Amino acid sequence: MSPTDFAGAEPAAHRTGSPGPPATRREPRHRSLLVVCGLAALVLGLGNWMTGTIRGESHRIRLAQAALSTPTDLTAEEMEISRARVEFYRVVGRGGLWLMTGGAASMATGLGLRALRRGTASPRTRRRVA
Repeated sequence: MSPTDFAGAEPAAHRTGSPGPPATRREPRHRSLLVVCGLAALVLGLGNWMTGTIRGESHRIRLAQAALSTPTDLTAEEMEISRARVEFYRVVGRGGLWLMTGGAASMATGLGLRALRRGTASPRTRRRVA
């Protein structure tokens, strides 16, 4: 049986620690965990903000229509539920804004640190950090 019989399998000499060519270390796809987490928070925050805005607006319209019409189609219980949903989606939307703000700050910090490590920051910034 040859080492190429199994796709991706290492030869036995490399698995047992025998002398051979050193294992090459793969570079990670991401350079900074701050940037990755910031991007995730930004995307989740955007989704929350959009959900809160769109869903909340539909319930606000429903309440406004019920308030304008004399014979209300909604019972008092349904109106109270709609008011609670409006408040809930307002909280979801604001939470989304906070997540987006935190994600953007995290990404900016990660990218700034990455620029400092690479030496691509402006000389004035490097002097302050050093």
